[in-house]
Amino acid sequence: MSSTTKYKFLLLLTGLLFITNIILLSFLFRQHGNPHNEREAKIQQYLKNTLGFSPAQVAAYDKVRELNRKEVRAMFDSMNMQKELRLQALAQEGFSDSAILAMTQISSNNQQRIERKILERFKKLREICTPAQRNIFDTSIYKIMQRKSSHKD
Repeated sequence: MSSTTKYKFLLLLTGLLFITNIILLSFLFRQHGNPHNEREAKIQQYLKNTLGFSPAQVAAYDKVRELNRKEVRAMFDSMNMQKELRLQALAQEGFSDSAILAMTQISSNNQQRIERKILERFKKLREICTPAQRNIFDTSIYKIMQRKSSHKD
């Protein structure tokens, strides 16, 4: 084989291996699913089956969900951009106890803002409910929001 033929063969082989890896990864992700999508599907099922939401109520919820998702995403993006700056400031202060305390306070405040947005989303969801649905919502929403623990006791 000439060097050009070997080069073409290796290039073809590399391309086939790359495509095979992409296909295997796509199968892997499809099998495990996206936890966020699975969670959202669970909530949609809860709204329709447990609460008895009408199509108009589901549409109203979808608007609330999308707005909330954008707001929370912006908060996370902002926190990620600030993270490096906070760590640099912490290093400049020699990781002193007061600097560590100040950084944890900032992180705590950011987490509180996100938690507040999530709880406000629940409030808006509750406002979409009819009075009869609110009774069901109040006694069952915690069940749908529980996350499976990945820890085994």
